[in-house]
Amino acid sequence: MSDEVVAPPAPPTPKKSGLPAWVWAIVAVALCFPCIAILAAILFPVFAQARLAAKRTNSLSNIKDIGTASIMYAADNDDRFQPAERWQDSISEQVSKTSFTDPMVEAKSDLGYGMNTAASTAKVEWIDDPNQTVLFFTSSMPGRSASGGPETLRYTQRYAIICFVDGSARVLKDDSSIHPNWTIKQPSE
Repeated sequence: MSDEVVAPPAPPTPKKSGLPAWVWAIVAVALCFPCIAILAAILFPVFAQARLAAKRTNSLSNIKDIGTASIMYAADNDDRFQPAERWQDSISEQVSKTSFTDPMVEAKSDLGYGMNTAASTAKVEWIDDPNQTVLFFTSSMPGRSASGGPETLRYTQRYAIICFVDGSARVLKDDSSIHPNWTIKQPSE
């Protein structure tokens, strides 16, 4: 017997069975795409709703700024609101130009906010219910210094924005039970 050490035989290499790796890659991709599509179908409407809510909030902020500037104008002018036909010019120094633009409408649109015609040159003391009387609103009338009444109130995707004489602002849904006041009674002199 010789003193030579003999190495044990190598284990047999297992035979590869099953599908090649590239087939498994195709199966993985084929399963991932539908999952991504389902997630996208769920998330896109959520993102659209979030964007609309952000625009509504921005519009609410803009109209509140306009209402606050108008109240400041009245305080400086014998408690009278500015004339409706040039309300933007009257308060333009107190409000940034972007506040006159309604983010709820398309960029090329000429629609924006309007002033309640009944509030034009009205004295603050004539208003019985300032937290329900409309001062500014989203208007369906185009152009600068739009004005009007309830017939010109514009709903964008079922929502309208209103600023009241007391400076508060609200988002109204088209099926809202809130019925704001559009009239201001001047005392007989």
